[in-house]
Amino acid sequence: MAKKSSTDTAPEPNPLVSLEFNGHTFTFARDQEDWPTRAIIAASRRQYDAVVEHVLGPGQWESLMSIAAPTYRQFMEFLTVFADTVERECG
Repeated sequence: MAKKSSTDTAPEPNPLVSLEFNGHTFTFARDQEDWPTRAIIAASRRQYDAVVEHVLGPGQWESLMSIAAPTYRQFMEFLTVFADTVERECG
């Protein structure tokens, strides 16, 4: 039986996901088991704004609210991008 070389294994994915929105980069844990408990509870209640707030943390949340998505329309666009990214990267 042939030994596997180190090139036969796939590299470990980055533990963080990066998301670009309106010229800003937001990062969060790829593994949902590493998300804050409050984010998981909010998801179970379908409170998606709270999911984002807890996953991003206070600093990134403030940047999102004041700079990247200060209007309702922009925030709703961000939620769509966030959901698509979570589905693609964290599923």
